Amino acid sequence: MTMRYYVHKGDCLWDISFRYLKDGARFREISDYHNNAIKTLVQFKDFMPIDDPNLIYIGQTLLLPLQPNLPTQPRLPSNNGTGKRHEASRPAAGIDLKVVYDLEEHNNPTHYQVKTPDYTIDAKITGKITIEHLGLNQFKHNFDLIMNKNGVMIEQNLSTFSHKAFKDLTQNVKMIYDPEKSNVVISAPITSMAKIGSTTVTVQAVSPTLLVGQLKPQPITATVEKDRRRYKYTADIEFKAEVTFHPNRGIQNEPIKDRGFSPNISKDKALKPATINNFITAVSLVIMGVLAWQFRTSGVTMNYCLRHPGIGIPTKLFIKDKTFIPDA
Repeated sequence: MTMRYYVHKGDCLWDISFRYLKDGARFREISDYHNNAIKTLVQFKDFMPIDDPNLIYIGQTLLLPLQPNLPTQPRLPSNNGTGKRHEASRPAAGIDLKVVYDLEEHNNPTHYQVKTPDYTIDAKITGKITIEHLGLNQFKHNFDLIMNKNGVMIEQNLSTFSHKAFKDLTQNVKMIYDPEKSNVVISAPITSMAKIGSTTVTVQAVSPTLLVGQLKPQPITATVEKDRRRYKYTADIEFKAEVTFHPNRGIQNEPIKDRGFSPNISKDKALKPATINNFITAVSLVIMGVLAWQFRTSGVTMNYCLRHPGIGIPTKLFIKDKTFIPDA
């Protein structure tokens, strides 16, 4: 008869032999029995054999004889017997399964955008993020996955966990453009979870309306505990940022030198969008047309009105404290 033993963290074959056979030096009896059962019994054909007594894995199932031949007096672990302790005393190894996200190759959602009336900030994280599950049952879970030999199932199981962790690291990214210092400050969980803080990318002008910049920090490694999930991530990434100024932007007290070009306008002067000028002109014509009709019908006098020869549009129309100058 055969019994099953699940290898735990800290186990070694010598200790298991001492526990069940009362003699650590009999560890080869366990490895021989285990390997023979795998070869001869169909129900155990998919079990991992013991090729090296010093290499067993956390989560691995060992097959032990249910009624072993035990000595009348248990022997203490020693170098005596049929084997040497150093041959089977190494603690069980843990199997690490890591998921690597190539941010460009797999087209992952790591592009971010912020729009303001004057400019648009575009940022992107490129590089690779590696995620490793650190739950209490991680080694047994990982061992069961690799022994299944089903690549699709392994990917699905790993993705169920790692995709949530990936979202933790890449969502809720915030960006601010600082025109005084000509940089973009990016606040991303991928750095804040490592207690690094925000990332500042200096941007420089490549045209009158476009600033670009990039920054590659040192690789980031951190352990995260969130929503009962514990994982470790390593990020070898690069931040890229662009600031695109809108053609009809309004610029108020913004240092011109920080944009990297010298337009012929004082920094204290406000640029009015062309659409506003056109709108004011159209409204002015409507108002003047209505007022002119009212003046003709009601006898109300204007302060000053000089008409163009042959047309009814005044060159200047003064109404209270406002002056409208329509196009000729």
